[in-house]
Amino acid sequence: VALYLDFVNLFVSLLNILRSFNSR
Repeated sequence: VALYLDFVNLFVSLLNILRSFNSR
């Protein structure tokens, strides 16, 4: 379960970075 949560966290982080880059 912890691994799944970590994976989701990483995915969200990546999405956030992508959104930030796109906003630029």
